[in-house]
Amino acid sequence: MRPHALWRQLLRIGLAAGRNSPGGRLRFAALITAAAVVTLVLMSCLAVIATYDGWDRRDVARGVEIARHGDSPVVALYKRAGDSVGTRPHEVVYIEPKSPQASPPPGLPRWPEPGEAFLSPELVRVGEGEGITRRYGKFAGIIDSSGLATPSERLAYVRPAVTGHHGWSKIAKIGSARSTPMGDTLNRVPAGQLLSAIGFTVGGVAIVLLVVAARCGSSSRDRRVRLLTALGGNRWHLALVNLGEACIPVVIGTLLGSVPYLLMSLWDVRIPLIDQVVGSADLRAWAWVTPMVALAGCGLMLFVVVALHLAGIDGGGTRPRVFADRIPRWRLYAGLLGLIAIVTTPYLPKLTSFLAYIAGTTLLWGMLPSAAGAVIRYWGNSAASFGRWAGRADVLIAGRWAHARPGVVVRLVAVMVIGLGVITQAQVWTSRLGDSGQNARALQRELHDSVLVVTPQSITPASVDAFTRSLPKNANIFLVNTAKKPTEPSVLRGSCEAMRSLGIACSSDGDHMTGGDARIAILGKFIGFGGEIKFREGNVSGNTQKADQIAVVSPPGTTGLNARVKETANRAFGLAQVKRPYDGWILGADRLVNMADWVKLLTILTLIILALAVAFSSAAEFLVFTTAVAPLAVLTERRRFLLGIAIWNLTVPTVIAVAFGVCVAAWQGSFFISLSKSGMFSWSLLAACAAGALVLAIAIGLIGGTGAIRATARWRPAAD
Repeated sequence: MRPHALWRQLLRIGLAAGRNSPGGRLRFAALITAAAVVTLVLMSCLAVIATYDGWDRRDVARGVEIARHGDSPVVALYKRAGDSVGTRPHEVVYIEPKSPQASPPPGLPRWPEPGEAFLSPELVRVGEGEGITRRYGKFAGIIDSSGLATPSERLAYVRPAVTGHHGWSKIAKIGSARSTPMGDTLNRVPAGQLLSAIGFTVGGVAIVLLVVAARCGSSSRDRRVRLLTALGGNRWHLALVNLGEACIPVVIGTLLGSVPYLLMSLWDVRIPLIDQVVGSADLRAWAWVTPMVALAGCGLMLFVVVALHLAGIDGGGTRPRVFADRIPRWRLYAGLLGLIAIVTTPYLPKLTSFLAYIAGTTLLWGMLPSAAGAVIRYWGNSAASFGRWAGRADVLIAGRWAHARPGVVVRLVAVMVIGLGVITQAQVWTSRLGDSGQNARALQRELHDSVLVVTPQSITPASVDAFTRSLPKNANIFLVNTAKKPTEPSVLRGSCEAMRSLGIACSSDGDHMTGGDARIAILGKFIGFGGEIKFREGNVSGNTQKADQIAVVSPPGTTGLNARVKETANRAFGLAQVKRPYDGWILGADRLVNMADWVKLLTILTLIILALAVAFSSAAEFLVFTTAVAPLAVLTERRRFLLGIAIWNLTVPTVIAVAFGVCVAAWQGSFFISLSKSGMFSWSLLAACAAGALVLAIAIGLIGGTGAIRATARWRPAAD
C-alpha cells in the first residue's frame, strides 16, 4: 500500500473509532466542549485587545491639549469635576467655547448652549431615578459613542450659565495624545493585567479541561494502540489515527466557540456582574483576526491530543494515574510548603509577603486534593477492615477499591475542593475596603444625606436666597468660611434654628460650640482641615463675601436629599459641587469595586469550566466503575449491594475530602482577615458551598450506583 493511501486509511480508522461505544460518544462530546472553551478564551483575549484599541483611539480623539503660553490660540475653556449617581462616580466636563470655528468634542453634534448639558446614554439610564437629566441644566441630548471610551461610560459635557471662569484651563486644541486620562480611562485595568488574569485563571482551567477531554475513553484507545503496535505501527501512524479521531469534534467545537465573538460584533453586549458594555464596532474592527485565532485554537487542541497519546506507543497507555502504589510524596510536601508560606507572611516585607501569600495559596489548594487522597487511602484500609468484621461485602469491596485507586477520588473532588478555596478567597479579598472604606461605610449608614457640603463657583446673596427657597423645610444651611491655615478654625454662620438642629445652644454673642452630635464631628473633619470649627449666629443671606462653601444639615437618617440638593445648587449657582463627607472614600474605592467584580466574574467562569472538567472526568470514571462492578452481579441479585459499593466508594470519600477543604477554607479565610485587619468572612457562603458539595457527592454515588445496576443487565462474560 502506498504511503498516502495508508495515511488516508489510518485517518478513516480514526474518524470511525469508537462512535458506537459509550466511551467514544463521551470522548466526542468532551472534545467538542474543550475546543469550544479554548476558542472562547482565545476570542475573549482578542475582544480585550480590540476593545482597548478602540478605547485608546477615542481617548486620543477627545483628549485636550492645554495652552502653554499666554499668546497661544484658545478654542475653549475647560474644567473637570467629579459627581456620582448613588455611590458610583462619573465625570463632568465643564466647557465654554471661545472660537466659533472650533469643532465640538467628539460625540457632540454641536457646542452646548449656556445652561445645557449633553449626557452619555449610560448616565441617563442609571441616573433616571435621581433626575440626572435635570441636574446640570437643560438636557441637550446624548453623547454619541464616538465620544465615549466605552458604551457604558458615565460622562457629562456641561456648559454652565456662569459669568466668571476662575480655575478653568485654556484649551489649545481638542484631540491630543498628551492629555490626562478622563472618564472610564481613569479606573481601567491595564490591558496586560487583564489578559494575564484571563490567561492564568480561565485559560489555565481551559487547559485542564482540554487534557481531561483528550484522555476520555482511554481504555478503548489503549487497546487500539496496542493493536497498532502489534501490527508494526509507529508514532506517525498513531498520530494519524488520533488526528482523525479528534479533527471532527475539534472543528465543531472551534466553530461553536467563535460564534459569541461574531454575535458580539453585531450588537453591543453588557458583561454580567461587570456592568460594562462591549462595543460591537471595536470587535468588528478586529473581526479579520478571528479566522487566525480560531485556527490557532484548533491547532492547539489537535497538538495536545496527539502529543498526549504519542506516549502510548511505548505501552504506557493514556489513562490518568490512579496512584495504585501511593500518592507521590512531592505533592504532599508541596502542599506543606504552601501552608508554611501562608503562615510566615506576617513576618515578611510587604511585597514579599503578598507574593508569598499568593504562591502559598496556589500550592496549598493545588495539592490539597492529593492530601485528601492520602487520607482517603488510609480510610480505605479502615473501611475494608470494618466491612470484613461486620460482614458487609459492599464496604469491604469499596474500601479495597479506595485504597488501591485513591487517584480516582482525587480527580473527582479536585474541582469541589479547589472551588471552595477559590470562592472563599475571592469573597474575602473582595470584602476588603480598608480602614478608611469601612469607616466611610459606617458613616454612610449613620448619616445618609443629613450632612451635605456645597461648593459653588461663586456665592451671592441672591443665589443663596434662591438655593434656600428650594430646600425642604427640615434642611438648614450654614455659610462656611474655610480656614486658610491649619492653625485657624473654620467658621460656620447660621441661624439659631439651624444651630439648635445640631444640638448647639444659641445665644446672641460670641462663638458657639456647646453640645452637638455626630454631624458636628464630621463637619469638623471635612471642612476644617480635620481641626477646629466655630459656629456663629448670623443671617445667611447677608454678607456672603468671605463664604466659599455652604453646609446643608438635616435630621440624621435623611435619605434622597443628595440628588435634590445637586439639582437645586446647579440651578441657583450655575455651577456647584455637592459632596457628602464620606463620598471621597466610597467613590475613591470604585477601582477596587471594579477589580472585585472582575475577580467574581473570573471566579465564576473558572468554576464553570472546572465543573465541566469534573463532569467529563466523572463520566469517564463511571464507565470504568460500571464495567468493573458489573461482573459482581453474578454473586447477588440485590441492587442495594451495587448501590452500596458506589456510595461507599464514591460518596463517602468525596464527603471526607469536602470536609477537609471546608476546614482549610475556614482557617485560611479567618487567618487572612486577622492578618490584613480588614474584610469579613462569609460563613453563610461557605455553608452554602459545603451544602452544594454534599449534594453533588450524593449525586456522584447515586449516578455511579444506578449506572452499575443498568450495566449488569447488559454485561456478558468476554475475553477482553
